[in-house]
Amino acid sequence: MWSKIVKIFRSFTKTELKAFVIAFLLAIFSLVFLAIIYFNHHLISVPVSGGEFTQGVIGQPTNINPVTARSEVDQFMVHLIFSNLTSLTSSIQPDASDKVWSVRLNDGLRWQDGQKLTSDDVIFTVDSIQEAASESPLFQSWQGVVAKRVSELEVDFVLPAPYAFFNDILDNLYILPKHLYANVPVANWRLSDYNLSPIGSGPYEFVGFKKQPNGYITDYFLKANNHYFGSKPLIQNLNIKFFNNEESLTEAFNNGQIDGLGGFISNSILQGLERPYDLYKFQIPYYYAVFFNQNANPILQDINVRKALSLVVDRNKIIDSVFGGNAVPVTNPLPSFIPDFSNLSSSSSISNSLASSSTSTNPFIEASNLLDADGWKLSTSTNYRQKLINGSSTPLQLTLTVPQDDNSLIETAKILVNDWQNIGVSVQLNVLSSSDIQSAIKYRNYQMIIFGEALNPIRDLYAFWDSNEINYPGLNLALYSNKSVDSLLDNIRHEPDQSNQNNLLSSLKQQITGDYPAVFLYSPYYLYVASKNLRGIEGGFIKNQFGYLDQISNWFVYEALSFKK
Repeated sequence: MWSKIVKIFRSFTKTELKAFVIAFLLAIFSLVFLAIIYFNHHLISVPVSGGEFTQGVIGQPTNINPVTARSEVDQFMVHLIFSNLTSLTSSIQPDASDKVWSVRLNDGLRWQDGQKLTSDDVIFTVDSIQEAASESPLFQSWQGVVAKRVSELEVDFVLPAPYAFFNDILDNLYILPKHLYANVPVANWRLSDYNLSPIGSGPYEFVGFKKQPNGYITDYFLKANNHYFGSKPLIQNLNIKFFNNEESLTEAFNNGQIDGLGGFISNSILQGLERPYDLYKFQIPYYYAVFFNQNANPILQDINVRKALSLVVDRNKIIDSVFGGNAVPVTNPLPSFIPDFSNLSSSSSISNSLASSSTSTNPFIEASNLLDADGWKLSTSTNYRQKLINGSSTPLQLTLTVPQDDNSLIETAKILVNDWQNIGVSVQLNVLSSSDIQSAIKYRNYQMIIFGEALNPIRDLYAFWDSNEINYPGLNLALYSNKSVDSLLDNIRHEPDQSNQNNLLSSLKQQITGDYPAVFLYSPYYLYVASKNLRGIEGGFIKNQFGYLDQISNWFVYEALSFKK
């Protein structure tokens, strides 16, 4: 046969042979081209299981227990190793009175040691939170609630009064295994080995950790949980490395020791990253404000002073300077970037005047005119304002308290002080350590303070603005008291209909904003920096700073080609 093919080729003239070769090559090229088109239309890249990922964290784990965890590191680990009640359930249903919430667990739930997860574990977790000896940060949320066993998979929660947002409370309840803790007094849990070697029901399970002779834990090793009830994590090995400060964390990312890091990352850290990365932005219901303590300085009882201080705040300038644009401005206690508040009717006459400095009237002129009309006159000798009160000249002097361990807040405070000085207000910075800040808050020992508020449940603002929360441990840092607002806050908590809630929230927004109890500032993005090989992570709105971990089962580092179905 080959001899016949050779004979045919030899019979070709040079021109015919050249034409044949060109035609043959064109045919091969066409086949390859058609094959590429075919595979491009019929093959897709899909994530596959395998690989490992290392995340860097600042701090140390000490108490990885969903009942007692307080630090950010411990809560971060809890979100990886344990499961919240909402994710474990097939149904959550309140009765007609909204006082009894019936919960049914999914079938076949298992702890990471293979034991069954039942309603007994749920009830044990709630009972442990309610024990004063546990000193649980969830203690206040569960006061008066009775957990009753209905069956192995069913439990009823009986509330002392209707509460529209109890579902959010359940969402924050991470379940503890009764079979490991039931025979140990709650007060002795701090001695338990499970604080550092936890057994949960979440997407990842504990394998081991590495520590130095002095007890400093450097690494945690987790693996995908084979008993996990949800989508099995694609990344098989998840490692956590711990660092003392931002500088060492940044260096570890640059030299490839870690693949990701998350937090309210400062602009200086981002600028220090040299290794290629992807940046994911998350919005959370959290914002900062300057709260006025009118009891600490009578000057702050003057609404015109509070309004003038609010008018001249250029939120966009602060966001650009301090966060490199990675934040959103906030002008009221129900910011519209939070989906729950995006459709509320706006108190436009107030909100618009505070939105930014780019109003039709120069805000510095407007604020100066407001203070002039109120009797606060500029002194030619000091360039600050003063007013004759009860026959005595009173200078417009205030003190702003700020924590020293947050550079972004200190930078913010310096910008505020400068802007307020431009309208003749003398402001002294009072920079305090973390312990001193907590003491100042406890005893309400500040005139103005920059602090953050996390809305959780999102629609329940009672703890921040009700007059019953003025004293510690209440979170009403402005010592704000308005009977009409108190009534609205109470009605919102007991109103199950969301449309009616929206109407009440709109009124609440207008009344609080119009009283100027605080200068609302901004909400920083929660940022996640990841190496280029990580896929499956998406930015967006999350309920809290650990919400991005809810999608961790979808993260992947390996992918392969597969035919489309």
